[in-house]
Amino acid sequence: MASQPDWQRKLQELEQDIDRKLGDRTQPQDSFDTTSLPEQTQTTVSSLYQQAKTWFQTLPTIGQVAVGIGAVVLSLSVLQTVMRLVTLGISLGVVAVVGYIGYRLFFAPSDSPES
Repeated sequence: MASQPDWQRKLQELEQDIDRKLGDRTQPQDSFDTTSLPEQTQTTVSSLYQQAKTWFQTLPTIGQVAVGIGAVVLSLSVLQTVMRLVTLGISLGVVAVVGYIGYRLFFAPSDSPES
C-alpha cells in the first residue's frame, strides 16, 4: 500500500502543473467578452491553417499529390451537390408555375359572368 500515496502525490503534481500551464486562460462564465469573439475566431482559423500547412509540407511528395487529388475530388463533389440543389430548385419553380397556370385555366372560376 505504499504506492497509493505515491500516485496521489503524482496526481497532485500533475494537477498543479496543469493549473500553472493554464494560468489566466480560464475565464469565469459571467465575464466572457463577446466583442473579441471575431478576433478569436480569426486567430483560431489562422492557427488551424498554419497547422494544416505545416502538416501538408511534412508529407512526402506522393502524399502531397494524393492530398491534392483528394481535395479536388472532394471540391468537385461538393460543387456537383450544390448544382443539383440549384437544378432541383429551378425544377420545382417551373413545376409550381405550370401547376398554377393549370389551376387558373381549368379549376379557377372565370371572371366573366355566364348567361
